[in-house]
Amino acid sequence: MANYSNTKISTFEQCRYKYDLKYNKGIKSYKNTIEAFMGSMVHETLEKLYTDLRYMKKLSLEELLGIYNQKWKENFTHEIIIAKKEYTADNYRLIGEDCIRKYYLRFDPFDQETIIGLETNDFLDLGDGNTYSVRIDKFSCKGNDYYVCDYKTESRMRTKDDADHDRQLSMYAKWVRETYPDAENIYVLWHMLRFDKDLVAERTDTEMDEIFENTKRSIKEIESCTEWPTNPGTLCDYCDYKGQCPEFTHLIEIENMTPEEISEDAGVGLVDLYTQADDLIDKNKEEIKKLEAEKENLKNEIVCFAEKKDITCVYGTDHKISIKRSQRITYEDKDRLESVLKEKGLYDDLSSISYPRLNSKIKKGDIDSDIKELAHIEDIETVSLSKIKTKKE
Repeated sequence: MANYSNTKISTFEQCRYKYDLKYNKGIKSYKNTIEAFMGSMVHETLEKLYTDLRYMKKLSLEELLGIYNQKWKENFTHEIIIAKKEYTADNYRLIGEDCIRKYYLRFDPFDQETIIGLETNDFLDLGDGNTYSVRIDKFSCKGNDYYVCDYKTESRMRTKDDADHDRQLSMYAKWVRETYPDAENIYVLWHMLRFDKDLVAERTDTEMDEIFENTKRSIKEIESCTEWPTNPGTLCDYCDYKGQCPEFTHLIEIENMTPEEISEDAGVGLVDLYTQADDLIDKNKEEIKKLEAEKENLKNEIVCFAEKKDITCVYGTDHKISIKRSQRITYEDKDRLESVLKEKGLYDDLSSISYPRLNSKIKKGDIDSDIKELAHIEDIETVSLSKIKTKKE
């Protein structure tokens, strides 16, 4: 079986292709985003603060900021991804400084709690052979009240709804409940460092158990997954696997081409021709609507003509139109219809196979091989056209 973490499960939920590269194929990415880098430097600095405090050594704010800036200098590389081009690495370094300064000034002299662990490295047994990583930034207590604390350097202030549905700290709280039986109350706490605020929520046994079971279901979905498609979206600019993603490899290729090379690229030429055709169709939509309406009117006139002459085929100069009469049947109250069919014993004879559900089971391999052999499976391709966003967009 395997060990899971919030990051691992979230990766699957965000992009299965990235999950496949990172966790199934073990392909490592050595790139990092500036937001993640800044967050890790702040985490390491605050870990140093509390580690020294446990040995009765209190760093001054100036010393702590010096440690932070030294860590930044030693670890920063120009390979780090800065998606927001209007900001520099130094802007993010200063944000990290501000986070540390606000935290230090608010909690000095740091005697509000008893520290149990820093950047813990424990595991929660999921009961099915799998485990869940417990990496608590700061684990503390006040008497028999236990606190699972997480430092956040993100630019969005979290809400109570975020706290109520958070998986990561709730799973950590579950581990606390099982590991520390003397815990009377267990709280999850986010230090929202940019805002100099804390978001605190108590976790009940019922809430922890519900998220625990939901997490196990998410893991089962991962373990039964057989398809790993890309999922392009707003997070792609921050993805450290972007250079290995088929959604972007061609873009990265042409970004490194000269204008002459771009004009000769077959892919660029084909997409441009497709775009021109699509634009032409779009420009003529109103005209097409008018033609469709005129065609419908002509159809009605032809049917009237055929009825008057009692004929089923009307001839033109070099085309003919055949008129076939049939009945279109619809049902306004399908629930009532289903009920009556069951009453009359006709439902089983008239009910049909749900092909979308059957196809889904075949794709997942979750069906008997005898049934799968009756299906004809072929690969098909669909294309969709969309505008490339500029850096400003």
